[in-house]
Amino acid sequence: MTTSQQLGQDEYTAVDRFDELPSHRRRRLLSIFAIRSLGSVVVLLAAYFLLPFTRLLNGKLIAEFAAGILLVIVVLTVQTLATLRSRYPLLRSVEAMAMTIPLFIVVFPLRIT
Repeated sequence: MTTSQQLGQDEYTAVDRFDELPSHRRRRLLSIFAIRSLGSVVVLLAAYFLLPFTRLLNGKLIAEFAAGILLVIVVLTVQTLATLRSRYPLLRSVEAMAMTIPLFIVVFPLRIT
């Protein structure tokens, strides 16, 4: 690789920091991440209210609990890997939490008795 190519890459990565991006690019990135986060919350809430989630019989409660834990672990793992590979990990981690926390609440609803 030549010095000019290295210089071009150094310039690109120097502007790659979120706080050093132009304001219009930052607003665009924030808008994209906000829309994706809101979309995942809307889909999870729609699934919660539209799908026929009912309590299983007591004999199947352990299997339901294990499946719920497995689902949350898989989603959290995928979101963590996506955050590690992201160009802007702080924004990606906020998006990951915006999906994982509602998923946890949908899978394990609070019971007020």
